[in-house]
Amino acid sequence: MFDKHIRKFIGAEPLVTKVTTKAIFGFGTRLTLFNKLTPILEHTPSVVIKDGQLDTKELNKINYSLNELKGLLKQKGYDKVSDVEVAIIEPQGNISVIPKLQKRPVQPNDIDLDTEYESLTVPR
Repeated sequence: MFDKHIRKFIGAEPLVTKVTTKAIFGFGTRLTLFNKLTPILEHTPSVVIKDGQLDTKELNKINYSLNELKGLLKQKGYDKVSDVEVAIIEPQGNISVIPKLQKRPVQPNDIDLDTEYESLTVPR
């Protein structure tokens, strides 16, 4: 960890110094540290199902149980892991699911059904 004086230099010195070289160095150092620490401090999305196969290593890495994953999948309307092409656990804990083509909901254009335009209703 940085000692108090180095943190002061990195954090405040670029803002108050009149020496351009010091300001640029301090600001550059701060940006470099921020970019290096961001992946460590922030969570990244985790692909837990790919091609209908469960990635147990990734599931364990993010400390999710199979029951938790199945619960999230059921909330999205999928009972089986094999029905899902890709499932991603987002940093906020939500799940994004892309179903296999055979399991996705039928769309009107899938059955050549013409639809009428629906606009947004506005209360009067």
